[in-house]
Amino acid sequence: MLSEIETKSLIISLVVILLVLYIICNLNKQLSYGGNNTIHKLKELDIMFLKMATCPYCIKMESLLLSKNLLSYMYVIDVQTQDGRQLAQKHGCTGFPSFVSRKTGKKTSGYTEDIEQLLKDLEYT
Repeated sequence: MLSEIETKSLIISLVVILLVLYIICNLNKQLSYGGNNTIHKLKELDIMFLKMATCPYCIKMESLLLSKNLLSYMYVIDVQTQDGRQLAQKHGCTGFPSFVSRKTGKKTSGYTEDIEQLLKDLEYT
């Protein structure tokens, strides 16, 4: 039989191992979206994220991008400001959220969880 100290030590070791595994799995999950390839594409496409602060789909999209650590690689523009409205008009954005690549000039709009497809929509064809 294990002594009380050995049992506590074993439990603590198991908890630490489980925490490390959780952190590694969570990191891998984030890297599947925020990995070097995705970040490289985001930087390369020079993306503007046009949103309305009151739009539920814009809020949901912004939350998703934040959770994937991708929002910091985009220019976030509130179309309810004068400058934001002008940019939206200039690029013909009428639905939100909208994404515009300043590199390719391509745009897309609407909420999506498929970040890779979003990037493909903004790439050169």
